[in-house]
Amino acid sequence: MDLDSESILKCHCGKAFRQDNAYSTHRKVCPQAKKRTRDIVAQKLLLLSRKKQRRDETQDRGSASLQPKPAEAAVSTPTPPIREPPEPIHVQDGNSGIQGCPSRLGRLLPKHFRDQLPAPAPSLPPVLPHEPPDLSATNPSTPLLPKARVISTPRNIFGVICKYFTDRLPTRDPEENMTLAELAQSSVAEDSPAILLTPRTSFHPYPNKSSFLLGDWFWNGLQKSKKSFAGLIKILTHPDFNLDDIQDTKWSSIDANLATTEMPDGPGEDWVDVDDAGWKKSKIAISVPFHKRQEVPGPCDYKPEVDFHHRSLVDVIKERISDPETGNNFHLEPYELLWKPNDNVSEERLHGEIYTSPEFHEAHRLLQESPREPGCDLQRVIAALMFCHIAYFQNLPPDFKAFLNERVGGKGAKPALQAHCRREFFHEQWRILLDDDFVDAYKHGIVIKCFDGIHRRFYPRILTYSADYPEK
Repeated sequence: MDLDSESILKCHCGKAFRQDNAYSTHRKVCPQAKKRTRDIVAQKLLLLSRKKQRRDETQDRGSASLQPKPAEAAVSTPTPPIREPPEPIHVQDGNSGIQGCPSRLGRLLPKHFRDQLPAPAPSLPPVLPHEPPDLSATNPSTPLLPKARVISTPRNIFGVICKYFTDRLPTRDPEENMTLAELAQSSVAEDSPAILLTPRTSFHPYPNKSSFLLGDWFWNGLQKSKKSFAGLIKILTHPDFNLDDIQDTKWSSIDANLATTEMPDGPGEDWVDVDDAGWKKSKIAISVPFHKRQEVPGPCDYKPEVDFHHRSLVDVIKERISDPETGNNFHLEPYELLWKPNDNVSEERLHGEIYTSPEFHEAHRLLQESPREPGCDLQRVIAALMFCHIAYFQNLPPDFKAFLNERVGGKGAKPALQAHCRREFFHEQWRILLDDDFVDAYKHGIVIKCFDGIHRRFYPRILTYSADYPEK
């Protein structure tokens, strides 16, 4: 029976179909139909590639026509270097049958398929020779105002720009030698053995390795579970574990030794929370006001038996800046971090580190405009403090309520009085922390020999602070 030519669907292989579903199923497995589809896609990609190439050439000619003339080059700003486009990825298609179509198609991957590695902020331009100011001809107390000059770095691969508001560029860039691992701020987890083999001297105060492993299991965790029990079984069945080594272990003596946090006997060992590391203990005392209608009116001193553990802020600043490990990452001058992917969009401010914040920039500007210390021509730098592991703030101890009840006749103190005392107790600890040395450094700065051997004068500033409300 002849088929109606108008309702017949023919494939490139010559087969004819009357139903659409049969025709679609056949095209999915037909080699000639698949080859034809690849040819059409390849031809379309080739046309798009040529169209993009012509558009890029047109833009390049337009950019070249906008270049400044030789006479204008002296007053024009330097243009950022043209970044070379990435190498095109060649995709081979051996079945391409289009006349004149190459077997390798040069095209870029879409942006969502490109893996861009982390990159630091743009590097500083080459430092131009700078004439030092003549301090002998000026009054040392007269501030040297910086010139109104803005220096911008070229864009990096992510369109990030650093903008400096200074008369000269910084002498060093802390991010110049940063590695990819430091930028990623992540570490690869490595599989470590269940039991680490360490020298005998590192087991102090335990006498041997078996005792150390068992004691470590006991003190590791508040509650025991099946997981911790499995860890105990792993220790007991380990080949290096010797049951005879724990027979004569004096566990009570070892626990008492650990509680006193004594220094180990081995050389080169040190703890970070002993007096040698700069930790101090101070007593806290506040004055509690009582109403005139009380039996004993007027203020009364409250001195609890608690210690306030803290470190000297000035000592911490000197330690961090002079240490090559930490001082090498210290930013001496602030800058703005901006995002500008191309010349057709406006700059957008990026927020991240404290040395790129408006507060740091304002503090730096006020410092440079302030009078210098008499006879000092050292570079003046802001040391922004972000409080962490500087002090352990205490709350009012439980016996404070008994102290109040005794003074008010057992009626219970008013909530407003308790809130006032909590606030005063917190502020008293801050008064101890902000001692006379810190106040003097805040006003006049402290001269520190930095990690690079250069002396600079640092002025500590508290630019960020966050804490709960202790009076609530």
